[in-house]
Amino acid sequence: MDNENESKSSSANEAKEFPEVAAFEDEFTRSFLESTETTREGYYSFVSKSNSFKMDFPQDMIINEESHTVEPDDRGEYIYMEYNPEGSKDLYAVRTIQYTNFMTDEANSKKQISNSLDLELEFNEISLNNDQKLQLADFEYDEEISGIAALISNSKNQELQIIADIQCGESTQSDTCTSKKEKEKEKIMEWLETIEFINTEGR
Repeated sequence: MDNENESKSSSANEAKEFPEVAAFEDEFTRSFLESTETTREGYYSFVSKSNSFKMDFPQDMIINEESHTVEPDDRGEYIYMEYNPEGSKDLYAVRTIQYTNFMTDEANSKKQISNSLDLELEFNEISLNNDQKLQLADFEYDEEISGIAALISNSKNQELQIIADIQCGESTQSDTCTSKKEKEKEKIMEWLETIEFINTEGR
């Protein structure tokens, strides 16, 4: 598995021509991508640096290099995704992913997510394939900031705590903002279902 992932990643980074999208134009983000071929329209195959999970990565988002961390022995990883800062200012959206391979208690993990947002969250479960469970909670700070929180876990004690914030730009009108937020939430929901744990043996 490791050699296969390294080969795919190398082929993406050694390509003579890259797609003209933010994910490939950013060198650090590009290092996570397996191929220049799309998995579906607007998305590329992504593998975490800890080699613990994979997903479809949006072509118009990048990974903040300064915020990225990987713990010793790949026990954990933190990823901060954002839209290209030089792009449109109509919508601001970030997605944070905290991976750990030592989840001790599901209730505690959900409490950690709630505490990080300083909100009481109500999670709803969505069953996934491959021994995975996805639990979701909508949240709203005010009329400007809302989003989706998620906990993805499996029987190997791996977990992903995910928070996706959405905020409209100051110049965005209220009715347009609502529409943009709903479209972004749909994208987030579809994206969450592409996330899959890998290298689960022995954890």
